[in-house]
Amino acid sequence: MARTRAFEPEQALDKAMAVFWQKGFSDTSIDDLVEATGVSRYGLYSEWEGKHGLFLAVLDRYRDCQIKSVLAKIEAPDASRPSVEGFFLSFASTAKSKSGWMGCLFANTAVEFGTADSQVASRVTQHFRRLERSFAKALARAKEKGEVASSFDETSAAIILAGIAQGLFVMLRAGEPAKKVRTVAEGALQTLNS
Repeated sequence: MARTRAFEPEQALDKAMAVFWQKGFSDTSIDDLVEATGVSRYGLYSEWEGKHGLFLAVLDRYRDCQIKSVLAKIEAPDASRPSVEGFFLSFASTAKSKSGWMGCLFANTAVEFGTADSQVASRVTQHFRRLERSFAKALARAKEKGEVASSFDETSAAIILAGIAQGLFVMLRAGEPAKKVRTVAEGALQTLNS
């Protein structure tokens, strides 16, 4: 007879996400995860085949929940220049928030792993490409609406903005002051005037 699962996987993923987001992969132990999730070692290994499998599931959950929320305005069907501006200007208020120092789990993961783990790197790359596509679509709409010059290169601008966004998340993680974060965010928006 099969054992009944004694926990909700999505709740466990959310709790594990908080630990990985705060501590990173390397500094998170199985004991940390057992304590945070309330799931036994056996349960974690049975469900996710260990810490690495759990981390991959956390990255997927982060993409589907947190990133979906963060990108909602620039991925909206009517997103254009004001949406992109709002995205960048929100970094200053994030820097002032209690949890702002956590940055972005994908940016943190990119810094921690680089390309050392192909499964992790694939998820990070997919996130970066999604960010670029989201900016490109919003900026194409901005061009259609006359919010940027008709000669504006939305593809190049999207790549630049995605790179600056990731840099801003790293600045948040490093605890840079909100004033500096805002300066960089405002600098990113100068890209829209070219």
